[in-house]
Amino acid sequence: MRVVTANGTILDLSPDKTTIHPQYVHEEKSFLLPDDHNDLFFAMRGAGSSFGIATEFLYKIYPTPETSPAVILVWISDKRDLWKIQKAAYDTNKYSITVNNEFAGDFWNSFKTRIVYKFLPTLLTSIKILHREGSTPIFLTVTDIRRGAGQFTDAVPAMQYLQSKGVDLVYKVPGLVRILDKFARYLYEMNIDEQEFQPPGDYNLAGVNLGGMKDTTALEEVFFNNNAFGVNRRNNQMFRTIGCDYCFWTIHFRNRQQIISEESPKLKISTNTDDNLKQGVDSNLVCLFKDRKSECPLEIIKIKKSMEHKLEKYKLSYSKYYNYPSCDSEDWMFRYWGENYNKLLTIKAYWDPENVFNHCQS
Repeated sequence: MRVVTANGTILDLSPDKTTIHPQYVHEEKSFLLPDDHNDLFFAMRGAGSSFGIATEFLYKIYPTPETSPAVILVWISDKRDLWKIQKAAYDTNKYSITVNNEFAGDFWNSFKTRIVYKFLPTLLTSIKILHREGSTPIFLTVTDIRRGAGQFTDAVPAMQYLQSKGVDLVYKVPGLVRILDKFARYLYEMNIDEQEFQPPGDYNLAGVNLGGMKDTTALEEVFFNNNAFGVNRRNNQMFRTIGCDYCFWTIHFRNRQQIISEESPKLKISTNTDDNLKQGVDSNLVCLFKDRKSECPLEIIKIKKSMEHKLEKYKLSYSKYYNYPSCDSEDWMFRYWGENYNKLLTIKAYWDPENVFNHCQS
């Protein structure tokens, strides 16, 4: 990684050394061995905007493709259903499991995608009525995380694994499960293609990200009962009544299996507070809206405070993600960086003593 520091020095950073480029052509490069006082590589990977400007990255590319998830339709009617999914995620070293809830409205513009999303809410509501359920069916993504898993996760073994753990499946017939999976994958790929051409600046964003939680306690009231986003909502378009144009909510049951780098096995994922936590619940609710007078961000703030209140009430630990600035609590720095915070302060004093790079989280 190449970085420009506050005083204009150009550095090449790696886990093992810092290369300092000279200011003048006749001078030679110098080297610095990283320690707890000057390890800028450590600081940039999770708190970079407080330390310098990254101008280049060197990546190592592997021939193995990223494995796409299988998409399985499930019922989550009460907290016991959520707990079963969490247990299924923690009991396996084969799969990574995430609850995915998308609220699309008229957000997608391509003709094929618009047609699908026009009828998808009706389809989900029809399934709900047909099965006489009180909650809306939810999509689970189940990803094969084993080495050499290939490009796609086989939906039928994934469904059978969930069934063996007591997860309440909407459909158990292998042929129907494969059809739904292919449909969902096709829709996902169309969405990814369209995102590449989304014009910047069209939408405002509001979101709440809470990570490293022990379980789903903080989320359950909102997940089940919120009028816009709860699974017991009256219909799938309630989010539009508060002015949201597009929202998604992912609840990832973290169950890490592998080291981040074979060359540097002790390397942490980043400086975030809970990166060494193998298992945990990570929740990410994000909404986009065009109208600046929309009630959408107010609802997200309300949800955020509700979740944080529940965590604090039961003295449950959690973390925040650096890309979601939130400095409204006294301990915000420890939510982002935990035990790494004091080390980051020392590195900040070494490379940017004048606090040139400063903002809410710096």
